[in-house]
Amino acid sequence: MSKKKRKKKRAASQNVSRPARSQTTMRTRTVANSDDAPLKLLLGQETRAAESATVVWVLCTLATAASLMGTVTFAMITAAMGEPAEGGEMMQMLPKWFMLVGTLTGIIGLIGNTLTQRWRNHKAPLIVRFVSAIVCAVAVCVGLFL
Repeated sequence: MSKKKRKKKRAASQNVSRPARSQTTMRTRTVANSDDAPLKLLLGQETRAAESATVVWVLCTLATAASLMGTVTFAMITAAMGEPAEGGEMMQMLPKWFMLVGTLTGIIGLIGNTLTQRWRNHKAPLIVRFVSAIVCAVAVCVGLFL
């Protein structure tokens, strides 16, 4: 028997054994509401907490990446300029400020990454989670240990 025929036969046998569905064709799930009344969500929808955690995670990852690029850029500019002239210490401080921002957003990004994966029904692709974790971890490690 071919694969296609086996698949049709399996689908037909599953349809027979399934109980009849209600009138709605959309599948729903319930989520506990603050009023203790269950809140029905469509199967593909996410809770507000999951959406919020995702937004925080993505924004912090992007801010961390931008901060790392700013740190490298201003460190190269500072190295090219040499010793600061009178009152030119501000340019020397810019890489440190960018690194401080990168460290803080990196910590929040790592926490957001964890919360997003725990709360969402549909997980982000593995490569997105991995790259986000690497960017945030590099910023945290460089900021805390250098």
